[in-house]
Amino acid sequence: MCRSMGWIAGHDRQGLDHLDEAMRAARARERAVEQARAWAQRAKAADSTIDKVRALCDQLREMPGERWLADRLDAILDPPQPPSCARCKDRGYVPDWTNWNQAYGEPHPKPCPDCQNKEQS
Repeated sequence: MCRSMGWIAGHDRQGLDHLDEAMRAARARERAVEQARAWAQRAKAADSTIDKVRALCDQLREMPGERWLADRLDAILDPPQPPSCARCKDRGYVPDWTNWNQAYGEPHPKPCPDCQNKEQS
């Protein structure tokens, strides 16, 4: 009798464990939805702020002597894109240390092999 009761108790416990796991997963989904909504709200607020700063930049450009500030704000809002080629930083050439320029003490530039491979593809 004890063995059968123990088996039933263990079996019921497994059912509760599955229920607990399902509840945890449901709570995790609810938290993820709340977090996604909060991030969407923040993104909307950031977009409206950026629009206000762009309007301010347009007003600054019309004012004499304040164009530099508008240009700086534009540089902050639209930063330059990172270089796509890590070897030459999009310059198209790399230093060639094998062909040393003795007169100036600097390496001659040579075409970047990574960029050449991209052009050929």
